[in-house]
Amino acid sequence: ILTKTYYSKIDGLISISKFTFNRLLKVYPNLRIKPIIIPPSINLDGVKSIKRMENKVKKILFVGMIKARKGLLEAIEALNKYKLKYSANFIFNIVGQFDKNDEYYKIILKQITKYNLEDNIKFRGKINDDELNKYYSDADLFLMLPIDVCNKFEGYGMVYIEANARGIPSIGSINSGAEDAIKDNISGFLVDPLDSEEIAKKLHQV
Repeated sequence: ILTKTYYSKIDGLISISKFTFNRLLKVYPNLRIKPIIIPPSINLDGVKSIKRMENKVKKILFVGMIKARKGLLEAIEALNKYKLKYSANFIFNIVGQFDKNDEYYKIILKQITKYNLEDNIKFRGKINDDELNKYYSDADLFLMLPIDVCNKFEGYGMVYIEANARGIPSIGSINSGAEDAIKDNISGFLVDPLDSEEIAKKLHQV
C-alpha cells in the first residue's frame, strides 16, 4: 500500500536498467512515469589493457556470492555438456563468499560430484582486489547465468562490465539485467540459462 501510494505521487524515476524498470511495471502496470536509465559504471583506474594469450587450459570465471539467483547450477549443467561434447580441458574458477553449511552450496557440490567435475570447478572464496585482478587477467571468458528465484533477480550485472574492461567476453542470461550489460554477439552472448546445449556451444565458440 505504501509503495503504491508513493509511486503514484513521484514525478520522476531513475533505474539502473530497462530490465529493472520493466520488472517494476509488472507490479505497477499503470505507472505513467518515463524512467531515466543510468547504468552503473566502474572505475577504470588501475585496469590495464591485457595482452591476451591463449591458455593451454580454458579459464572460465565467475565472480559473485553463491546464491541460487546467480545461476551456478545452470552453469554446471552447461559445463557438463561442454565437457562431454567439446573438451574436458577447462577450469571454472568461482570467486566469491560462500557458506559451507548453506543448502544451495551443498546442492552445487552434489552436482559437481555427479558429473565428475571436481578437477574442473574450483571455489576460490573471498579474495582481495589484487588477487581478483589476476583471475580476471587470466580468464578466457566470464560466465554468470542469472535466473529469477522467488522474485529475486539480477538488475544489471557489474561483473560483466568488469570482465569486458579487461578484454574478456561475457556469457549471461536473457530475461535478466544481463540484457542491459551485454551487447549480444559483440561483448559476449545472451543465452537461455536453461538451454545447456546452447550455452556449451557458446563456451566452445569463445
